[in-house]
Order: sequence, then C-alpha cells, then structure tokens
Amino acid sequence: MLFLVFALDTALKQKSAVATVIIVAVIYVIVIAASTYIVSYITYNDGIFGVVNKFVLEYKEVLNETMEQYQKMGVSADKIEIIKQSNSQLTSELILNMLPSCLSIISIILSFSVYKILYSVLKKLKIQINPMKDFNKWHLDDKITALIIGFIAISIIMNSKKLYGAETLLYTAFNLGKLIFVVFGIALISDVLSGRYKLSKTIVFIIVLVSLVFKADIIYLIIGIIDSVINFRKIKENFQGNK
Repeated sequence: MLFLVFALDTALKQKSAVATVIIVAVIYVIVIAASTYIVSYITYNDGIFGVVNKFVLEYKEVLNETMEQYQKMGVSADKIEIIKQSNSQLTSELILNMLPSCLSIISIILSFSVYKILYSVLKKLKIQINPMKDFNKWHLDDKITALIIGFIAISIIMNSKKLYGAETLLYTAFNLGKLIFVVFGIALISDVLSGRYKLSKTIVFIIVLVSLVFKADIIYLIIGIIDSVINFRKIKENFQGNK
C-alpha cells in the first residue's frame, strides 16, 4: 500500500511513465535489499551469506537423496552423472552474484505493473499523466544503448582487475543489458507480425513464447541491439513517448 501511495505521488509530480517506473523500481530494490539484509542477519550470524550457504547445502542434500532414489529405480549411472554435473554449477557465489540483477528485474516488472494500475485509476479520476506507449511501438534510444554497453564495459574492466564486487557488478550488467535488448527485440518482432502480417495479439504472444522456449532469446537480443542503433521502423519517440 505504501508503494502505491509513493508511486501515485511520483506519477503526479513527474507525469512521466519512464520517470515513475525508474524511481519506483529503485525504491523497490532498496527496500527489498535492505529487508533481506536485515532479516538474514537476524536469522543467521553470517547474514545473507549464511542464508545462501544453507540453501545450497540443503539443495545438495535433497539432490543426493534424489540420485539415490534414481539408482534404486534403475536409472543408468551415465544419466545420473549428467544430472549431477548440471547441478554442480549451483554455488553460493553464483547465487550471490545473480541476486542483485534478479532483484532489479523483479523490481522493474513490479514497477511497470504499478504504473499500469495507477494509470487506469487516474484516468477514471480524470487526472492526466503520460500513458505508456503500446509495447509494439517501443524503441530503445541509441543513447541508452551506449550507456548499457558502457556499463558492461566498465564492469568487464573492473572484473579483469579483480576489484571487490566487480564479478557481481558484471553479472548484473550482463543480465540487465540482455533483458533490455531482448524485450525491445521482441517489441520489434511483435510490431512486424501484428502490423505487416496482421496477426492477432494472441497469435503473436504464442509465437514469441514458443520461440523463447526454444532458446531464441539470442536472436531477440541481436535484433534489439541492431534496432536501437539503426531504428528499422524510424520511430522518433522512445517507449515513454518522448522525442
């Protein structure tokens, strides 16, 4: 409820979709991170590290028990070894490195949802704020693309120098960058399918969903990066509606 009040106040002051989403997303990240940090230190002496280590330990114990059951069921040793190797990649370090980007992604999704709700409510109250552009018409500004690539480049340099926290920053930069470009790549493909080929939103959604299941995200990633620079559709406005 507090988030909705804050988002409403921000939306009325900014009258900007993108400003509201960014501000609310940042607040989400700060609050969730702070809450996780405080609760983890109350629960465990080692804080968040203790929580993650306990999770990984319990996961491996469950995995070993499952493998024993598979052996009793007659599953071949080769298949069991493949499962073990694929799960061995899950470590405390990996989870801790992935945590900031996961929190950021969740916060962005929640912020977009909050803005949609606020826009619907304010529209009924006849209070005007900028609407979010239709997803099909989203285009990523080349300046934002430069910022993302710069962020990734700085993260790579910091990681090469083995600076503290650089690996986590690198994971965050790559994951957020990938998500952004994939989303805008999907927006372009959706616009082509619905505009040029006159497919319904349902059909477009199914096509995109199936393609993602079959690991087509790399294609959307490349399309998103290229479109942000070339601007295939010659869209003069960004996804907020600003020129």
